[in-house]
Amino acid sequence: MQNSLVAIRNGRLKDRPEALRVWHEFMDYHQRISAMDNELVDKAGELWMQYFERHIRSPKRKALIAEQDGRVIGFLLGEIQKRPPVFKTPCQAYVDSIGVAESKRNQGIGSLMLDCFAKWASEKGAPYIMLHVVIENTAAIRLYEKHGYKTMGLSQRKLL
Repeated sequence: MQNSLVAIRNGRLKDRPEALRVWHEFMDYHQRISAMDNELVDKAGELWMQYFERHIRSPKRKALIAEQDGRVIGFLLGEIQKRPPVFKTPCQAYVDSIGVAESKRNQGIGSLMLDCFAKWASEKGAPYIMLHVVIENTAAIRLYEKHGYKTMGLSQRKLL
């Protein structure tokens, strides 16, 4: 899927270092805006690249890359999740994370990745997509609402 000079494609192992750069921007942004516990371990980058690789290698997971002029400018990680057998709907798609380089935000790149993921999830038999977004991330909430996502719950936390 393409939009002007932006291509959305499947992630590849060689994308890991550049995707990691975007992930660091993603994490920096979330640490600035959110009260969530976003403190990272020392080897967070290495662990994230392994996580990214699992999304590349698994048929039930998806790693998408947004690329422009040969550079990675965004990523989306998602998966198909099994639901407990008590529910009629046996699975759901889940967007784990979606990040766009700070200099490329608000240019439709997140929309392209969401559309591409939705197509993949539909082909895998998922009847809907779930995701989690922190309340402070108003830009992401607007993006998701534009794509038809509806708020379904409220997360709460108690510090111990």
